[in-house]
Amino acid sequence: MAKNQEVKKWIIGMSGSEWDDVCVYSFEGTKSQAKKVLVDLVKSDKKEFDNYDYGTEKVSEIEEDKFGVLHAGTTFSDCHNDYTATPMEAISDISTRHWW
Repeated sequence: MAKNQEVKKWIIGMSGSEWDDVCVYSFEGTKSQAKKVLVDLVKSDKKEFDNYDYGTEKVSEIEEDKFGVLHAGTTFSDCHNDYTATPMEAISDISTRHWW
């Protein structure tokens, strides 16, 4: 199976310059499906809020970092929203950190 079609567990995170919290959801699917989820979130915000300037409206515009985390965003005239899809294997176990 192609790497883009491998089913994985993902954590979807959403935050923005006007939010106090981070919204976190889980998702199971392929990388292609995760990219579509991010684009759908952008399109949903575009419809829901006024003053939209630009955003990640195409799957081809999704950025991927070296850890396999997918990134999308929206920019409005007075704020911005960020969306990420992180594969579970890229998430570190916090119990291995010794800062407490």
